[in-house]
Amino acid sequence: MDEFGFEYLSIIKECMDKVYGEKPNLINQNGRRSSHEQSISFRLGYYLSDALKDKKGYFIDNEYTNDCDTEDDIKCNSKGKGVRPDIIFHDRKKSNLFVIEMKKGNVGGDEGKALDYMREDTQHYKEGYCIYDLKEDYYIIKAFKHNEEGGIENKTFKCNKDGCVEKQV
Repeated sequence: MDEFGFEYLSIIKECMDKVYGEKPNLINQNGRRSSHEQSISFRLGYYLSDALKDKKGYFIDNEYTNDCDTEDDIKCNSKGKGVRPDIIFHDRKKSNLFVIEMKKGNVGGDEGKALDYMREDTQHYKEGYCIYDLKEDYYIIKAFKHNEEGGIENKTFKCNKDGCVEKQV
């Protein structure tokens, strides 16, 4: 666990720092629009894959749709609709460690998606993250995890190159 009580938040933050540190990077493009969120999410996945390479048997995947336990081999949400999370860390079988949904702007419906992926009757990810509001010098991470009472708790952080500060909501 990191200083905020999440297993993967610190690693995700370090990898987002690498995405922001690329020259030129996909977010700060000298006054031009930032790249599409799928491009940004791919770069984050690239760095996460390297940072988590020691966790043998687990993989970072982008836009992954397969699910080994369903008849059609498709990941589904609680309404039975096929889904493709932006980034997941899993063993490609049943052990789903974390899911990330990314938005360049407002979090929109992605918070609900992350929570849905964490449900026991869907993908049952241990942790969920929404990374959004990607600005030139900061971004927001909303982190979710299962608690001992069987519910899901969350914390929101404003992050930049100097660290993350929990936002009081």
